[in-house]
Amino acid sequence: MNITCGTDFSDHANKAVLAAAALTARQSGVLSLVHVFDTRHYSKPSKELLAHLRDSRHKKLEALADRARRRAAKVAPHLAEGSPATQLAEFAKKAGSQLLVVSANGQIAPTKWFAVSVTDQVAQASSIPTMVIRNPAAIEAWAYEKRPLNVLVAYDFSASAEAALHWTAALRKVAPCDVAVTYVASAVNERARLRVAPPLSPLYYPSGLKKFLVQELKHKCETVFGENAVKICVKADWGRPDSHLIEVAGDNRVDLIVVGTSQRRGLARLGSISRAVLHYAHMNVACVPAPMAVEKQSAGRAQFERVLVPIDFSESAEQAVALACATVRPGGEVRLLHVVPPERRNGHSLHIKECHSESSRRLSDRMAALVPKTAHAGSIKTRAAVVEHNEPAVAICQVAEQYDADLICMATRKRPWPLGTMYGSVSQGVMARSGRPVLITRGPRRECSAFKSDETLTKNGG
Repeated sequence: MNITCGTDFSDHANKAVLAAAALTARQSGVLSLVHVFDTRHYSKPSKELLAHLRDSRHKKLEALADRARRRAAKVAPHLAEGSPATQLAEFAKKAGSQLLVVSANGQIAPTKWFAVSVTDQVAQASSIPTMVIRNPAAIEAWAYEKRPLNVLVAYDFSASAEAALHWTAALRKVAPCDVAVTYVASAVNERARLRVAPPLSPLYYPSGLKKFLVQELKHKCETVFGENAVKICVKADWGRPDSHLIEVAGDNRVDLIVVGTSQRRGLARLGSISRAVLHYAHMNVACVPAPMAVEKQSAGRAQFERVLVPIDFSESAEQAVALACATVRPGGEVRLLHVVPPERRNGHSLHIKECHSESSRRLSDRMAALVPKTAHAGSIKTRAAVVEHNEPAVAICQVAEQYDADLICMATRKRPWPLGTMYGSVSQGVMARSGRPVLITRGPRRECSAFKSDETLTKNGG
């Protein structure tokens, strides 16, 4: 791992440099030690003064580099000029570093919230993860394998949180880490996200909803870390998530909080959870930026990694499966899903339950038979599942969230005007509820005489 570390030669910054050196030596990488000389602080300085200041900073930089080399690290000192935040972010990107390390001298007072710090500017500008060091001793102890690093990952089902999960998984390969993934869930927000029922008061949190979120988060973490590799925590509460995250981190003596950041601009930055955690947390914080926009793909190249295909065994189901397989890149996965009603209907259900009976296995085999042979030849993985739920559209949206589907590909049948108006369709329900891309393939139109079969398919998850 190559690391870029910025320093202003303060005592706290020097300790952060030594911690970065220990981490770099652990990975046999190169530590780029950067000091940015900001000449804007001087009003019309003479050439002699600038030369003296550059020479003085160069000597301090070399002395600090020698101290870092005693940690068995390869160190390359660099003196830059300009805006510290901009120069550090640009240098780290050009140097090909995997991590940018800066120090923070304790918590930032609330009165300085609007006076943006260099640390905040670096996290905002950097295209690579930024680690803000407040407790260098914990990082050094972890790098030397004296003890595991206690890590809390803040998660919220966003693209930046997804990046934070994968970055933490890579961090565990450096040295042992005890990871806890924490989600601060609001009942109002979750009802709106899942679209499963009318919004509730923020003071009321259904136990069933929390249980579902725990399972959803557990499934997500297992796809990244493996089975039972991390702790799962869903804190059901209301209010700003940042204060809850810091409280949980303090109670569990966390060494590092990992947060994703969307790097918002302007006034939108004031509502940023990552910025609030960065300001008020008293432990180390790593800000992981959301992935940049995907580069333009060549014509005909598949775009998606995970595609969910709801199956109702209609005439157009095979067409939807073929289309889904065509959109998945090699090595990706197509998950086939069929929804059946539960044996007992006790009102509206928030839960999905996967079936493992003999009949469900037969349905899974029928779905697997719809997969074209070219999909297996193209190294595309497939999996079929049958789940129970009262409402197929709700179940499809919930599975899409658990599976983290890049795309939902499903077939729809164009019904005659009276039937479509009276009964609607599952595809319309999915498009109304899901925030994920939905690709619809149109099947053959059914006449009124087909009303009975249409009703049967709908009851069976069509």
